[in-house]
Amino acid sequence: MAQRYFTVTWDQLHRDSKALAWRLLHGGPWKGIVAITRGGLIPAAIVARELECRVIETISVVTYDEESRGEPQVM
Repeated sequence: MAQRYFTVTWDQLHRDSKALAWRLLHGGPWKGIVAITRGGLIPAAIVARELECRVIETISVVTYDEESRGEPQVM
């Protein structure tokens, strides 16, 4: 199966992160948020800023190595 990529621009990432924060806003107050490292840190920072939340905890999840893709593993 051929790999397919979906390109996300910085503007789209920023727009979608703010939209997520707006959806979460009335569910708070939030003590903190959890972000998946690497791909999730920038969206987490945007969401945290919009929610006026200063605590961002991280979790590292590995789904692949140099050779293959596998089941997600929390590191």
